[in-house]
Amino acid sequence: MDALEVVRYGAQTQTDQSPNAGGEHNYFWGIRLKGLAIKGYRNRRAGAIVARLVATQLAATLALTLTATLLRSPAASAEPSSVDTLMAAIEREEDRSDAYALTLGELYYALGRALSAEADHSEALDAFQTGMQVERINYGLNALSQLPYLFAIADSHRQLGEVEPATDALYSLYHIAIDHYGEQSEELLPTLSKLLDWQLTSYALSAPRAGFKHLIDADKISAHQLSVLLNNAANSERTTSSSALVAGYRQVVAVNYTIAEHLDRHGQPGDSGLTFSTGSSLQRTAATNSQASFRNGKMALEQVVMERERGGDPAEMAEAVASLGDWYLMFGQQRSADDAYRLAYQLTQPDSDPDQSESGEAAPDDTAHSASAPPSAPSALGEALFALPRAIHFGADENLTIELPVAIDGKGRITAIDWPQHPVILSTTQQQEVFAGIKKLRCRPRIDPQGGRESLAIVALPASAELSALLAGSAPDAAAEEDENG
Repeated sequence: MDALEVVRYGAQTQTDQSPNAGGEHNYFWGIRLKGLAIKGYRNRRAGAIVARLVATQLAATLALTLTATLLRSPAASAEPSSVDTLMAAIEREEDRSDAYALTLGELYYALGRALSAEADHSEALDAFQTGMQVERINYGLNALSQLPYLFAIADSHRQLGEVEPATDALYSLYHIAIDHYGEQSEELLPTLSKLLDWQLTSYALSAPRAGFKHLIDADKISAHQLSVLLNNAANSERTTSSSALVAGYRQVVAVNYTIAEHLDRHGQPGDSGLTFSTGSSLQRTAATNSQASFRNGKMALEQVVMERERGGDPAEMAEAVASLGDWYLMFGQQRSADDAYRLAYQLTQPDSDPDQSESGEAAPDDTAHSASAPPSAPSALGEALFALPRAIHFGADENLTIELPVAIDGKGRITAIDWPQHPVILSTTQQQEVFAGIKKLRCRPRIDPQGGRESLAIVALPASAELSALLAGSAPDAAAEEDENG
């Protein structure tokens, strides 16, 4: 196959003569086999695609000939990969029309996804960029149809460790979306949500110092998202569902909790150079410290309470108020947390007054009265929702948990852990690290008509690396256990 090669026909008009040079060229890439030019193509990628196909076909022909010559034993032919199938489809489409046919954009996008699945991120990036170029030529430089390509380009750059080009791609799609939908349009929400997901994922994949840049960008995007949510929440003609609004508010909460957690652990590095719009109708503080994060998250959770109030479901309403209590508890606002928990339980009772819940907190006079008045009777809904404590998750992956029997006081602190029977075989220092991490955890306590109460229960705790290692070390060695049992 050494005689098969990709060659260039014609002359290049730019000074740069490298095969990877950008810009328009007036030459074609094609295939040459022993001096025979098979076909010319508009770009190097197309020529490389055909080269691969021709090589595959020649190899298959050679294999068939060899098989017939020998014992004619059956040989299983490998199924073509999705990459090969898509390359063949691209070649057929270019052969049938031209290099900028409408369907080629989608084909190149699919090719990029297939290459990404094979971890060939450099080639995937080329495919996504080629597909985006097709979209721009057919629909314009600011075509909305290129947003998926820009997200995919950003993902490829991230996989290659190229942060700045990834940021540039996201910045471009952000402004394309604003130009198309409008700065405060509810149609902008899906794009903002995807941008937030991208930044939070990138933060989780980065070292703390480098990752904080993603949190700064996420903070700015979440401010814009919160502004759009607030402007459309009370709009009777909105098309966004209540559940979508609540999901958007919770994203804002997750961003601010992650920022506060980062600042608590690592301090505050420098700022980012990007500028995102936050709208003109929102009075909000940039989350440059934990108190700012607390206020911004509280604002979003109060909007969840109001949205649930409009929905009229007592269980959802009570859970929203309890979540606000969780937020107070995480930031050390114990009295406000107790007030919210009592109100949450009250909302599960048939004679509860929904007017008290508009702000998500009981009024001071009502709180003082409830502290001295006899507690109300338990409710079936309240017991179903709040009889068992649970770990508080804001911004953490709730799927990564470890269940342990724990004792929790009325302030949501873990006071005791029922460890496995077998002895823990880690050093004292490692144990101290685990205990220090657990000490920082907060759980929503058992809630009754009087508020948070002490309890014993099995709770799904966040599965930190230290806790996982500690529990893995506490498991008995299988061989030792066999010896012990004889």
